[in-house]
Amino acid sequence: MKTLIKYTDLLKENKRLKDELAGKPAVGFHILNNITVNMLKDVLEYNVRMMGVNPDVQVHDYDTIVQDSMVMADDKKAKIVFWELANYMPGLYYKADEMDNTQLQQLIDKVKNDINLVFGSLASSSIVFVNTFCATPFAEHDVRKSNLRIAEEVLNQYLEQQKPDNVFLVDVKRVYERYSLETCIDMRMFNSSKSLHTLAFFQGYVEEILPVLRSVMGKAKKALIFDCDNTLWGGILGEDGFEGIQMAEDGKGKPFHLVQRMAVELSKKGIIIGLNSKNNAADVDEVLEKHSDMYLRDEHIVIKKVNWQDKVSNLRQIAADLNIGIDSLVFIDDSNFEVNFIREQLPEVLTFQVPKAAHEYPAMIKEVSRLFYHHSQTKEDLERIKMYKQEQQRESQKDSFGNLEEYLSSLGIVIKIFKDDSSLIPRTAQMTQKTNQFNLTTQRYTENDIKQFIESPDYGVYVFEVSDKFGSYGITGLSIAKTIGTEAEFDSFLMSCRVLGRKIESSFLSYIIEDLKKSGVEKVTAKYSKTAKNAQVEPFYDNNGFEVLQQNDSEKHYSLALNNWQAVYPDFITIQLAESGVNA
Repeated sequence: MKTLIKYTDLLKENKRLKDELAGKPAVGFHILNNITVNMLKDVLEYNVRMMGVNPDVQVHDYDTIVQDSMVMADDKKAKIVFWELANYMPGLYYKADEMDNTQLQQLIDKVKNDINLVFGSLASSSIVFVNTFCATPFAEHDVRKSNLRIAEEVLNQYLEQQKPDNVFLVDVKRVYERYSLETCIDMRMFNSSKSLHTLAFFQGYVEEILPVLRSVMGKAKKALIFDCDNTLWGGILGEDGFEGIQMAEDGKGKPFHLVQRMAVELSKKGIIIGLNSKNNAADVDEVLEKHSDMYLRDEHIVIKKVNWQDKVSNLRQIAADLNIGIDSLVFIDDSNFEVNFIREQLPEVLTFQVPKAAHEYPAMIKEVSRLFYHHSQTKEDLERIKMYKQEQQRESQKDSFGNLEEYLSSLGIVIKIFKDDSSLIPRTAQMTQKTNQFNLTTQRYTENDIKQFIESPDYGVYVFEVSDKFGSYGITGLSIAKTIGTEAEFDSFLMSCRVLGRKIESSFLSYIIEDLKKSGVEKVTAKYSKTAKNAQVEPFYDNNGFEVLQQNDSEKHYSLALNNWQAVYPDFITIQLAESGVNA
């Protein structure tokens, strides 16, 4: 369970973070409620700012959920719908048991109708959090099932059945279980000002939605890196020897066995697992390959830096080798010295120390796992380890060629392009959330956003899959183009760094422009928005024939007239259209 922050400290930090983020684009949130939730705003702002994102949180009027949702039908900002069952009507928490079956059913039907109205009104929202109904604060001592408890069960089942794809349910009961009911509610404040919940509750509530927010804001972590000694196993390999280290399924090694199992499960979901250890590489390899108690094997591990170099240098090299940001790494180590050294030298890397009490270690890793959450598991996630292994094969052959052109020609690169393909919505949204370096505008979109783009006649959603003789890279590139009359604008243009340096980006751009030109577009506009991570793509449009219209320190605006424009494709790249499979 996360350590709770005092309210005064939270407000102080909130002000500091707000000043730091001043001037950054704001991400909007609306909080709709039927109970006093003022502290939720402060807690949400604090946690979002801790991710480096500037929030704009608006708490709406008390008890106007349905009306507010209908007014903001076209508003795409994130919503939190905080419905407290006991306050659905004045005094319901003590009047519910006075209702007969007919009256109770009428109440349930009315709530269901309101749920339908809210879900329908917020269908265009990028993401909506709705808390489950919970009678526990008012019914925990009931011997028989109360009417409030009956309503809770029926309505929660209805929420689960009816929720659209853009709605995430927040399990309020789980917050009570984690922090205790006594810690989470304040009946004195509820009776005086309809403020039922404490600061601790709201911190727990935001903890429940943070994994989803990290994911859609592009802040989810990508790689979990372990030390070895007293981290992957109990004991020190160099001192205790092959037979002396502990990671069996029972006895003293059990906590390490459980942690290894969690690491394997994360690897199956596409999370990169790596090692960063001061050890003899051959000794660690022997453990990975031959130790009968080892659950995490070499096949699950994407990258290893097992040597006697300092771990800060190793982490930097890991990020470089994987072509991901250093802030995408999470590191686990048992050494107080190493943990503090990395926190000091690489504050971007979230570093966790193995607990002194080994039995607490699995729970810590379970909590750490939340940093890697993604709503949808895509084909690319499930095959990520295989794709990294294939990339290592490609790199190993690169030096055997006289020049880059020869090497690229040997690969047999095929780009398959999909347009407005609804089956690829999860992966398309995921790319906007995860891609930071080759990303011209860094627009973050949810699955619901992408669905609306695909359904709109004004937008074209282009994605591509790349393959070569070593295998498929998966779906690795995206562009969203908006067309108005004879002019088109690139809303987004991004691709995975795994396919950079192969002239794939310019080929993809050429195909899209060619497709737009065929549909009657005469001019294309585009924008580059500078971030801390995308400096490498600043000249992309310049290098592809676009004219700079205006620029400042943070943005460049471009235009390309298509009257004399001609598509150019390298000889070593084959373009295929997913609809027909015919070469372009």
